Amino acid sequence: MPYEDTGNYLIVDDSTGDSTDVWGMPVPSPDGQRFVLTSLDDDEESDIGNISVWRMAGRTPQKEFSIDGQNWRSSDPVWRDSVTIDFTMNTSWSPDDPFRYVKTRARLARTKTFAAAPTVTLTGKAQSCHPGLPIRLVDVGGVKVSAFRVDSVPSLMAYLHAFDTTGVSNEASMNILDTLSTKADSVARISKALGRAVSDSLGIFRFTIPVTDSVLIYATWYDDGDTFPEAHITMSGRTSREFVLDIAHGGCSPPGS
Repeated sequence: MPYEDTGNYLIVDDSTGDSTDVWGMPVPSPDGQRFVLTSLDDDEESDIGNISVWRMAGRTPQKEFSIDGQNWRSSDPVWRDSVTIDFTMNTSWSPDDPFRYVKTRARLARTKTFAAAPTVTLTGKAQSCHPGLPIRLVDVGGVKVSAFRVDSVPSLMAYLHAFDTTGVSNEASMNILDTLSTKADSVARISKALGRAVSDSLGIFRFTIPVTDSVLIYATWYDDGDTFPEAHITMSGRTSREFVLDIAHGGCSPPGS
């Protein structure tokens, strides 16, 4: 039950009247033996705890597992069974707006004890050509970026491969490229992503995702002067890394270089 407008809840034993004060709304497991607390409330501005699993020892709740002090907050817990919890990792990526989050689904699973699935952080910087001289790369904000498991988006990968291997020779080939670009964007919009983000004023975007063999980074932006405002890159998702997403498609080299 909620406790006096504090944001805390009381777990009350209806037989003895004994109570336990917890910092979030308990979400019980299917067998009623555990419950989980997550740290984001409805206005997404909670600053306490992170994620915590409690078990019932007889009729008394006891904390079994918790994660604190990470660069993300938890929300939307769903028990898949009595020992597995899916939840959303909300990673703050903008120092100017600490409550603007990149949302990534994650999982806790219990073997002998609960443990979070290992994650990696992919930090990218969107860059393009400076519109003038000297020719140089500059940071680009407002780029919409999505991360996908490569093996989960075969249609998108096929469209992007066809786009990359289609030469520009005449109007017909431009029409083919336009069709492929439109189809790729449509598939990317509806496909389940590991995470979605928008680059900040320094071009930076970030994903904290489960360890993944191969990740597709797919980006779009608004630019009247760019016929196909789309860029993509694939990389390993097994270790954390930093990378540059060149939305100029490698076309920012001085003449003759």
